[in-house]
Amino acid sequence: MRVGLKQFEGFLRVEPGKLRSIDAMTWTELFDFNDLRNCVVHKSGDVNSWDKRDRVMQVIDKNKSRGLSLNDRGYVQIELVYCRHIVTVIHDFFCRIFEETGFGPAE
Repeated sequence: MRVGLKQFEGFLRVEPGKLRSIDAMTWTELFDFNDLRNCVVHKSGDVNSWDKRDRVMQVIDKNKSRGLSLNDRGYVQIELVYCRHIVTVIHDFFCRIFEETGFGPAE
């Protein structure tokens, strides 16, 4: 899935008239969430059995204040505060896409 997200980012940045205003921080948040999501979906959040353990640990360490952590068995723990944060990031991302590509305001 990361390849698809990366291709989409490239498309939005280079196509004439397409959205270019999504900043690097937003893309980083989306890629971080994607990596975390993959661990949860494919390994039930068991970070130690995930082949991209180091990457997921970076995401967790970066977002400890937002409610990401590991439990004592090495599984991802996601608190409500992180869920609210990432939903806001994704909502803002799609609002920008809708407004700047001419689909109208996102509602």
